[in-house]
Amino acid sequence: MSLATKYRPRDFEDLVGQLAASQSLKNALEFRKIGHAYLFHGARGVGKTTMARILAKALNCVNGPTSQICNVCEHCVEISEGRATDVIEIDAASNRGIDNIRELRAQAVFAPMKSRYKVYILDEVHMLSPESFNALLKTLEEPPHHVVFIMATTELHKIPETIASRCQVFTFKKFNAREIAQRLAHILEKEQIAFERDALLPIAERGEGSLRDAISLLDQTLAFSGSDALTLAAVRESLDILPVEVYSRFVQGLRTGDLHALLNAVHELTQGGANLRIFLKDLLAYLRTVVLVSEKVEVHSLAKDEAELVAEAARAWDRQALIRVFQQLFKLNQDFSLMLSAKSSELKMSLEIALVDLVHKLKEPSVSALVGKIERLKQAIETGKAFDDTAVAPKTATAAPRESAVQPQTAAPAEPPARTAPKDAGPPPDTSTLLQKAFLAEEVAVTPESEKLFGQA
Repeated sequence: MSLATKYRPRDFEDLVGQLAASQSLKNALEFRKIGHAYLFHGARGVGKTTMARILAKALNCVNGPTSQICNVCEHCVEISEGRATDVIEIDAASNRGIDNIRELRAQAVFAPMKSRYKVYILDEVHMLSPESFNALLKTLEEPPHHVVFIMATTELHKIPETIASRCQVFTFKKFNAREIAQRLAHILEKEQIAFERDALLPIAERGEGSLRDAISLLDQTLAFSGSDALTLAAVRESLDILPVEVYSRFVQGLRTGDLHALLNAVHELTQGGANLRIFLKDLLAYLRTVVLVSEKVEVHSLAKDEAELVAEAARAWDRQALIRVFQQLFKLNQDFSLMLSAKSSELKMSLEIALVDLVHKLKEPSVSALVGKIERLKQAIETGKAFDDTAVAPKTATAAPRESAVQPQTAAPAEPPARTAPKDAGPPPDTSTLLQKAFLAEEVAVTPESEKLFGQA
């Protein structure tokens, strides 16, 4: 038996998270405010179907309706084992036709055979066809007093408003990494398996908020380790999780513009059998962590050695450049998600070309540098001083020839600068024109007119 099945919660007390839905249903049972239709929605693996089965047991327990489920009576045992005749689970994805709903309506009018309530659990209810929803509408509006409908879906927006408005709707939230890690630790303690605390967080994060997925990954890792202990090394090897040092070196290569090292790293990853989709996804997660740390946001999911590497990267990077890298790689990740049938070699080519483009873009002046250049130019025009562009790009190699070409005679008598011209010299040049010319100063030939504009002697 898998760990996900073995440690599936059997009552309200054993539930992990989902406090709002759990407390609401417990109060409804205690005060006999039982609804005829419930709609549970949330991501996969967050407890929707589990909650539906617990509610079915609470309604039909020999002590019920009650929030204190005994789990030993005939009804509770049959529901837990999935063989209760009065609790009907329907996979709406494979039973989505109107004929299936007509059969459900025909059976719903009959009283339960053994239990107090006849409970219909419709999983993935959003997969029903429009005609099926219409056929179900009348039964939901005026159901028999002995029938309770519990519907579960991962896509609430696909449920017609006419259906949702006739149900009590409960939202099931994703679990955070700490909650999942605590549950995994509880399972390992029950199984009497030694484990490293640091080994649980990578599994919890890979679960992406789904407790069921995380427990399945734990099962996979234990099968791989083949021992009585769970180690961080076994988790990384089993789930193809690269050490944080790999991402740290990769990001450092982006910062220094070492394209040769970046392409070698991609080659080594593919030669080692790494999944580039997973690598890019984990790289984005690492960059996100660096951005958060640079903004002094505390990240709890980092081990001590990982936190030091992330802090070092946060200090080395300019924030705007870091965000720029994240955005470019995020676009590539979206492209990867569309390339479902792409081969590993094709993904490698896409990543390599994207890295070449990204490295060259990082060498271009940033927005902040360009804004600073314009501000200095504006100040030079307003004060009449010479425009100094050395802070943006040194141009000593090209400035000297241009000046010598325009002013070959060094002993010429000094003349008053253009900024001290008499008042009747006419209106001043247009500022926007000066900005454009000065911004592209390296492409504009130096003429007596341009000397006057920039205040050169």
